[in-house]
Amino acid sequence: MEILLPIFFWLICSIGAAAIARSKGRSGCWWFFIGTLIGPIALLIVGFMASVQEPPEVNHKIDYLTAVTSTMAPPVSTPGSPMDDQLKLLAELKKMLDASLITQEEYDIKKVEILKRM
Repeated sequence: MEILLPIFFWLICSIGAAAIARSKGRSGCWWFFIGTLIGPIALLIVGFMASVQEPPEVNHKIDYLTAVTSTMAPPVSTPGSPMDDQLKLLAELKKMLDASLITQEEYDIKKVEILKRM
């Protein structure tokens, strides 16, 4: 029973080193192996290492509605009527609104523009 406690502690150190490494963008498997070999020292090493992932750049001023509608390809001429294309665009805008990609105000403005073209 006395031998199981140090083994359990060593295993916890290995799992902890792997978890910390993964949170810093490093290989969890590799650090689990290193943690198995050197135990608590691996926790210290990986704990003081810098993260390899750069934080994502957040830009809240992106106009998603303009970006999506400006990059949408013009409708391909099909036997369907142009009204079908406008209805599809309205449905797409509604999905964007429901997914919180655009505001209600942006949705209303674009909806009026589309309805004027119908």
